[in-house]
Amino acid sequence: MSILFIDNINFHSKNFPELFRTINMCNYTYRYHFSKYDKLKTAYGNYKSHARQLSKYKNKINKQPLSYWLDNDIDGLNLFSFAKAEVLLRAISKKAWYDQCTDNNDTIVFQKLLKSDADLLVDGLAAACLWLEYWEEFFKKNHAKYKYLFIFSNSYIYTKTAALMADRFDITVYVMEHFFTGKDYYIEQTTQSIQSANPLSLPVPEDTKINEIQVNRMFVDSQNRNVKKENMAYRSFFDNKSKTVLLVCQVSNDFSLIESHADSLGSIYFYKSAIKEILEKTTYNILIKTHPYEARKLALKDKITYNELTNYRINLPDHLVSRVEITDRYPFEAMLKQSDCVLSLCSQAGLEALWHKKPVLIHKNAFYSSKGFTKEFSSVDDIVNILNTSERLALSDTENKAFYAFMTHAKNLLYSAQTAELKFLPLFENAAVGKRGENLLGKASFLNSFYVYRKISYILPTRKIKKLLKDPRGFFRDAHLNKKKNAS
Repeated sequence: MSILFIDNINFHSKNFPELFRTINMCNYTYRYHFSKYDKLKTAYGNYKSHARQLSKYKNKINKQPLSYWLDNDIDGLNLFSFAKAEVLLRAISKKAWYDQCTDNNDTIVFQKLLKSDADLLVDGLAAACLWLEYWEEFFKKNHAKYKYLFIFSNSYIYTKTAALMADRFDITVYVMEHFFTGKDYYIEQTTQSIQSANPLSLPVPEDTKINEIQVNRMFVDSQNRNVKKENMAYRSFFDNKSKTVLLVCQVSNDFSLIESHADSLGSIYFYKSAIKEILEKTTYNILIKTHPYEARKLALKDKITYNELTNYRINLPDHLVSRVEITDRYPFEAMLKQSDCVLSLCSQAGLEALWHKKPVLIHKNAFYSSKGFTKEFSSVDDIVNILNTSERLALSDTENKAFYAFMTHAKNLLYSAQTAELKFLPLFENAAVGKRGENLLGKASFLNSFYVYRKISYILPTRKIKKLLKDPRGFFRDAHLNKKKNAS
């Protein structure tokens, strides 16, 4: 049994201590992937310094009109599907993208890149061509050595192409991503990005047994990996008696925005539109929270969202300026105390707001929308309508219960970096479904061992071990029923 980690950028014991401890205790072998193209992995869409390595592939791309590559493939593979997210990572840092509304449609995005960022597009297509060629050759030679490929996030060209080629050579692909607490992680058997295929976007099982203590512990112990909490003197943002909506802004080129199922791109354009309509058509104050570390994010180098919205506020009519405040440093929890509700596109900060029993307005395609505890919008008009028609925006008991059910379900799907008891049953079930739905439960798999080792090994009597090996599905079904009996 051997595991291949796509890189050592994200996969190491500091990020995933329990994962590596389990791997080592089970004596599984693992390797990191290294090659002459390692520096391309950290190009993050900027391939200017890699012109020599890409020249062969750029020549191939340039043999056809650039528009050719929107609908045409190489060996049945569309290069743009692999390159789009990484190209947009760079393009969206430009005003022509973040301050305009662009339909999130492949044809429209491609055509806009063609007009305004052709060099970025060519580099991205060439990089996709290079990596597809490389990974096909790599897995052709090495597929017998590896049973599993682990990828983080899967939004970059090198990871998307690796996932597809590994799958073609019957190597099981697992994608991991951080959850908002900083201590929990998604892990999903998929060749897609977590952002575009989030397992938590599925309906919450009706029989989910709510565990409020577990959920509360998640939030009490949570820490945003990217934001250090600062102690700041109390500040009162508004001296009027109007209600306040807290607008939580995300990093403008965040993959959660780029690879989401939202109808359009251009987060700053959305924020400005929302601010304008809320000020003109409601009596709400608007308290704006931007990401404090946006300037450190890939391809940005500046606090784009903060700067743009600050300038937008300054240019508002005098009678409206007093109803808008913006900060990137003031503690989120302290801002919640001065707010009546929270507005965001798809930020996971909305979950923290819900835990504090604040109503959350979220885009209809956010992964935690439509679960019975949020107010969904698809347009700015929807936001205005919600604010004006709700006499008292508050989280009801029913909504609060639905929120705790969702978070309990989330905890059961997540892998914790802190706990010694891994909760991998959903993954065990996912791993048991083959490409055509055939039953693979009787076959050895990494997650079988992963789950069984942590939950069963050295605990179950021989009789139960035999039952597990003979009828895994029946074993877990009976265990689930026994758990229900014990709980009742």
